[in-house]
Amino acid sequence: MELIKDGPYRFRLPQQAIGTGKVVIGVSGGLDSAHALTVAVESMDRLGLPRRNILAYTMPGFAASEATRDHARQLMTALGATPGEIDIRPSGRQMLPSGKAAPRSG
Repeated sequence: MELIKDGPYRFRLPQQAIGTGKVVIGVSGGLDSAHALTVAVESMDRLGLPRRNILAYTMPGFAASEATRDHARQLMTALGATPGEIDIRPSGRQMLPSGKAAPRSG
């Protein structure tokens, strides 16, 4: 099995790893997820698969700033991934004890 060994991430090439030719990845806008996304892009390029088969999601929570989400969206679009968003704040609200903690807006 071929691996990409660059950087701290070791990805199996997507088609070999899951057989669908698609990858799902969370992109926060930070350095680690940006690097992971570029490794996924390189994997798709090596396989000759379209970059749009990378399903890249932001998952904004209470601490996520708009600037961070914008960085993630810009990177996903620039690299040709299919961007998406899953808002995890409703789940977070359900897990917070009532009246004991107030989430930061944003």
